[in-house]
Amino acid sequence: MTALLDAVRAHIDLQGAGDGVFDTPVAGLTLVRVTAPSELVHQIPRPLAALVLQGSKHVAMGVTAFDFSAGDSLLVTADVPTLSKITRASPAAPYVSLVLELDPAVIADLTAQMPQEETGDRAPVRVHPTDAETADAALRLMRLFERPSSLPVLAPQLVREMHYWLLAGRHGAAIRLLGWPEGHVRRVAQAVERPNHVWSYDFVEDRTHDGRKFRMLNVIDEFTRECIAIRIGRRLRSTDVIDVLSDLFVLRGAPGHIRSDNGPEFAAKAVREWIVAVGSRTAFIEPGSPWENGYCESFNARLRDELLNGEIFYSLAEAKAVIEGWRRHYNAVRPHSALGYRPPAPEVALWPAAQPRPAPPATPTIASAPLMN
Repeated sequence: MTALLDAVRAHIDLQGAGDGVFDTPVAGLTLVRVTAPSELVHQIPRPLAALVLQGSKHVAMGVTAFDFSAGDSLLVTADVPTLSKITRASPAAPYVSLVLELDPAVIADLTAQMPQEETGDRAPVRVHPTDAETADAALRLMRLFERPSSLPVLAPQLVREMHYWLLAGRHGAAIRLLGWPEGHVRRVAQAVERPNHVWSYDFVEDRTHDGRKFRMLNVIDEFTRECIAIRIGRRLRSTDVIDVLSDLFVLRGAPGHIRSDNGPEFAAKAVREWIVAVGSRTAFIEPGSPWENGYCESFNARLRDELLNGEIFYSLAEAKAVIEGWRRHYNAVRPHSALGYRPPAPEVALWPAAQPRPAPPATPTIASAPLMN
């Protein structure tokens, strides 16, 4: 691993000093260097394998947490909201990692040529010691940077080899899910292409000061990350889902897909038939797999952390007013790291064009008073 660390640090040094994520000539391959421990960062990473070469890091997904360091690899096989921070790094020994985005097409092709194995669990985040074969393929790939003319021919082969060793390793069964043509994980991993392409929605619960429960139906545009609606009520049923969506369809048009879990309010026959009738498609996530609705789960966590945990609502009307105000701030003001620290839907003040000033009122003609002798 020392030789791979040296190769990665040399390439980063060529791009200048400083911390950050550094691109390479190979698509999907990036390098990371951080010279000090960091604060918690909320992310939804794409499917990837991160080989940690120096320093250490902490990653949490829900109630599951991982601590890993040099010699370990972080494997992410679905878009899933995580909290992470660098725990050990210094200018003399910075945190350094090599990150490879997993390619579903390469995985599908390799899987067709490899022996079938048990499916195994579907946990989307896991940590394991880096295999020697994967590290060796990564080192040979880095050394190609010294001979740029070799990259178009040899780099794709070495990227494919890294995928192969990951598939052949202890967590290959989880990676295989990315290659299933109609697999849920692959559908989640596919990039959302445009606004109104995929909406996701989910319920969140809270209580007013008197202990009575109320529910929130949150609807997210996965491309813009905008929260396009929060419906609040003591009880929300499938008819409320249809009511919220119908209002949004009138305002924004029908999305290509609507993603939700298999809860009774979403899987109800009336909801499914209505969604299809208006020209959209449903995309239910698998039971017990909240990471497959990662964008909405991420929003729900932010809503709870940034608002609900710090507020006491004395009435349902107060809850509606405060939560709607927070939703508008979330969309128009709050910066989002995934959007380059811009808000999803900033409000734009449209100043009217300068209007010609009205002519002064005509001065009435007043007859001169007769001279009195």
